[in-house]
Amino acid sequence: MKNYILILIALLTQNVFSQSKDFDLNLILSVDDELLATNFFDMKLIQNKNNSDVKCEAMYVPGSLKLDAKCKEEFEDGPLYLVFTYSKYEPSGEKFVREYKLKLYNSWLANSYTIFEVFNMDKELNRSRFPSQINKEYIYEYSVPGTTFVWELDNE
Repeated sequence: MKNYILILIALLTQNVFSQSKDFDLNLILSVDDELLATNFFDMKLIQNKNNSDVKCEAMYVPGSLKLDAKCKEEFEDGPLYLVFTYSKYEPSGEKFVREYKLKLYNSWLANSYTIFEVFNMDKELNRSRFPSQINKEYIYEYSVPGTTFVWELDNE
């Protein structure tokens, strides 16, 4: 019995320490004015470094983007890209799938929050809201402490 208790304590301790290795970014994502809580997959942060991509798998729940702290340390100053695929069924029954690539900066990882709002430009509502951007697949805006919303106009 004593051995079982020691094994249980060891497993719980290992779980606590492994969780402490994660880095947590306070992040909120929305797509077409809907909070992104489901229907996404393959989320990662990518940075081009010495002509090759450094990729870090990420886990997102509304309000939190978790990534391994070791992975975060590999990123240098400069732009990073949050990349994920979004999928949902339209009211017409058609399946909508799109990969998004949102630019952020390493310095933002230290901010108290980051908010991204993505707008698909094939939606009539978004085309009427943002008529100067109708030639894009999607556009997005972001908010970080000390800024107002800023449009990111190029889908690199």
